[in-house]
Amino acid sequence: MESVIVHGFGLAWYPINQTPLDKATYTISLTVPEPMTATATGELTATINNGDTSTYVWEVSIPVSGVSFAAPDPVLDSIVGPDGLTINNYFPSDFTQISIDRFDIVPDVIALFTGLFGPFPFDSFGITFLRGNLPFRGFGPPQRVFLMLSDERLIAHEISHQWFGGSVSPASPADNWLAEGFVTYAEILWAGHIGGVDSVAESIRSIRRRIGENTRPPAVVNSPAEVIDQSAYLRGVLTLHALRLELGDDDFFEILRTYTSRFKYGTASTADSMSISEEISQQNLGEFFNA
Repeated sequence: MESVIVHGFGLAWYPINQTPLDKATYTISLTVPEPMTATATGELTATINNGDTSTYVWEVSIPVSGVSFAAPDPVLDSIVGPDGLTINNYFPSDFTQISIDRFDIVPDVIALFTGLFGPFPFDSFGITFLRGNLPFRGFGPPQRVFLMLSDERLIAHEISHQWFGGSVSPASPADNWLAEGFVTYAEILWAGHIGGVDSVAESIRSIRRRIGENTRPPAVVNSPAEVIDQSAYLRGVLTLHALRLELGDDDFFEILRTYTSRFKYGTASTADSMSISEEISQQNLGEFFNA
């Protein structure tokens, strides 16, 4: 059975100001035909059997910039994450155990990122695996990740969106590299955790080869298409890695933890991230960031 999915700001589905500067809490009530299950941003607080349909009520108690929801044909798989975090994953009803086992890394990914980025910003988490002709591989709104593939680095990438993009949202389109660049670097950090420092260096070399002559700065956006182009992802990664090499690991990861703590449940700009970098390192980094 194919999945039905709504993601992004959802302006066509529910009233919203469509800006991360105006976050809100939500109650989402979704009625779907059997045997589908409605999964969404937030926590499931009620399930109502209507006969041929069921209604699922999801609550978002922490302000977010938008909600996402999907109606697949899933089976719930609950596991416990770090510090007792509830993780409710939904997999297709015909998923094999081998396929489910690929997601055993989720608690380890969260544990690594908690150490690097600070406490997990939400009270619960979950993954919904989707099927069908959908125009994406995955995305990670607050409290729930929606995936089309069980690729390990993609799982890490989308989980890290809980910190970068979910809790701390970019203040403007030009700041989107603070989400996509940060989470792309997070997947490299996970790969380094598994494969060692050589895998990090190889990932950076690979990105430099891929980006070629694309020299647009990551924090400059001239058109809607540039909000999520290579510069946001790959130039963002190169900026972060250069900052890490410039300052060393202690200061670099302290900057990330300060960033996620100070702007938790809010928004941040490129200027904010630069200011924190100078504050933690006690250095004037103007020339570095200009370069």
